[in-house]
Amino acid sequence: MNFRRATAADIAWILEIEADARAGGYLSGSTREEHEASICNPANEYWIAERDGAAAAELILRSVNSPHQSIELQRIVVVTPDQGIGTEVVRWALDRCFREHGAHRVWLHTFEDNHRAKHLYTRLGFAVDGNLRECVRWTDGTRRSLLVMSILRHEYEHLIRDC
Repeated sequence: MNFRRATAADIAWILEIEADARAGGYLSGSTREEHEASICNPANEYWIAERDGAAAAELILRSVNSPHQSIELQRIVVVTPDQGIGTEVVRWALDRCFREHGAHRVWLHTFEDNHRAKHLYTRLGFAVDGNLRECVRWTDGTRRSLLVMSILRHEYEHLIRDC
């Protein structure tokens, strides 16, 4: 898998795969305007993971220059699930955050009912920090809860030492 920095030219593709993930109930997504502002922010990193020359996933890291050394893994969207791409992208992101950016903590949030994501993050060492109960009003008017999860540097180092 190869990783390259996303550019403004990639936003149309990002919106496309986010629309599919939104339709599946996996994320609420961002607007074109939000992506255009965010991709230019030096505190954020947009990445495209490519497999066999084709875009396979998007990855957004936020607050990479945080004085608290706490980086948010804001979004991972995989084009084709259940092929190990998500695992590879998260491992790469953790390595980048801890080794390149000197993070102390990497955190994320995921919908409480996104069992695939919860399983992946737990398997890769993330712990649940809390549950933001019914904090998102979904498009059909229902309320959804978010889990906040994180992994600390010493937990990450312990995991990679044991692999």
